[in-house]
Amino acid sequence: MEYKVKIKDFEGPLDLLVYLIESAKMDIYDIKISIITRQYIEYINEAMSYDVEVSTEFMIMASTLIDLKAKMLIPKRVELEEEEFEDPREELVLQLIEYKKVKRISEFFRENESENFNRMTKPQEDIESLMGEELSILKVDPDTLIRQFKIFLDKKIRVNSIEKKYTEDNSPKETIPIKLEKIKNFFRKFGKKKVNFTSLLGDSNDKYDKVLTFASILEMVNKKKVLAKQETTYGKIELSATDAFLDEMKEEEI
Repeated sequence: MEYKVKIKDFEGPLDLLVYLIESAKMDIYDIKISIITRQYIEYINEAMSYDVEVSTEFMIMASTLIDLKAKMLIPKRVELEEEEFEDPREELVLQLIEYKKVKRISEFFRENESENFNRMTKPQEDIESLMGEELSILKVDPDTLIRQFKIFLDKKIRVNSIEKKYTEDNSPKETIPIKLEKIKNFFRKFGKKKVNFTSLLGDSNDKYDKVLTFASILEMVNKKKVLAKQETTYGKIELSATDAFLDEMKEEEI
């Protein structure tokens, strides 16, 4: 079966591979290396024919696929036990699965970012004075009824006053590109290659800022600018700037 690959923008070689595998409706755990390699090379050649610049990482992946294809063509020894056979595709499959996880998380935070721009907030109010005992109107005389009705009206006026203080939060919100630049400036300012995730938050208790910072870090991990390491579940997250990211910052300073 033939699959026509159109020239489009991909974030990296793994993004292109996922696209090819999903287009071919293949099982990610049983990739047809021969077909995918051919389609991948076709994409590279077509991109170059349109004078589209192909980065080094795409060419490295092409070499990896060709190597895998060669290994898959080597016949497996009959006497080799099934459990002893090492599938040469295993490492690539693990990379693709991890990439799809990170991509789904990034898309989730990106969608939630746009939804959180229109939020309704109100200042904190002390409403204990409004939470009195329930009114009892059974067997009461007219004076008591009038007094209770006056209390009801007073409460109604105060509740209306509080409701008027509800405001729509139209204040400008930071976006991922802005936060990415701030994180880059943090690494540049303190000259550190490794930082703790919490140090990027500072003293901020704003939930939106925390989520935005986390989403930005995922974006940087996806683009291979930082590496994230967590020794234990719920433990501290250590972020390390890659050499490519450090070189990028140095070039910007020149």
